[in-house]
Amino acid sequence: MKKYYHRTDSGNAERLRDRFGEIIRYCPAFKYWLVYDGCCWRKETGELTQFAIRTARDMLTEASRIEDEAARKELVRHAMQSENAGSLKP
Repeated sequence: MKKYYHRTDSGNAERLRDRFGEIIRYCPAFKYWLVYDGCCWRKETGELTQFAIRTARDMLTEASRIEDEAARKELVRHAMQSENAGSLKP
């Protein structure tokens, strides 16, 4: 069964976690994000924004597979809005 994501910032965060959760972590003690580079965890230097952009663009691919036109348009609208700079703050 396909997982449903709310079309909200929280839903986008869940998508990001589900796609990149193996290689990203937030460290509350340091108050910044860490990225696993295949060898070790290090402070992120812009990767999280790129992951968020890829996550938003994945929504467009997902939308292309939706048969219901209204639902497809709604997801496309949300994906485009999610890719705006203001929505991509880590």
